Amino acid sequence: MERSHSNLTGAIKKLESIKADADSMSRKHIQTSLNDLYRALELMESGKLEVDELNTASILTLNALTYYQIKSAEDFIRNNEFGKAKVALEYGKSHVKNALIFADGDKKNHEIRIYTEMDAIIGDESLNKSQRIKKLEEILDELEDLEVAYH
Repeated sequence: MERSHSNLTGAIKKLESIKADADSMSRKHIQTSLNDLYRALELMESGKLEVDELNTASILTLNALTYYQIKSAEDFIRNNEFGKAKVALEYGKSHVKNALIFADGDKKNHEIRIYTEMDAIIGDESLNKSQRIKKLEEILDELEDLEVAYH
């Protein structure tokens, strides 16, 4: 239990530092996930934390980080930094892949679709700048819908 508490506290601190560097929309999503992590920490400290609550907080955190990576990729694409955009999207895919460990049902299907769409953006060399940005904005909308579904 002490190790879990330490890991959760460390994750919260790291997420707080990421939030400080994020754009306003990413900060909003990161703050939502932080609220869930703080709640999980309180429940853990009182001995009332259920695994499902921790799983949901973990998924929301991973999705918030994915949102942040996609927003970063979008900025990189606008600045013609496609290599950096690809790296950001790979990190985002990694977060989605980890979220899939905890997700189930329709929500898991959404996570899979988001992963697939991100992979397609990376792999499709025929997409121009505006097409890539449009597809990224669609993924951001889907992530927002998924956040609502978890709350």
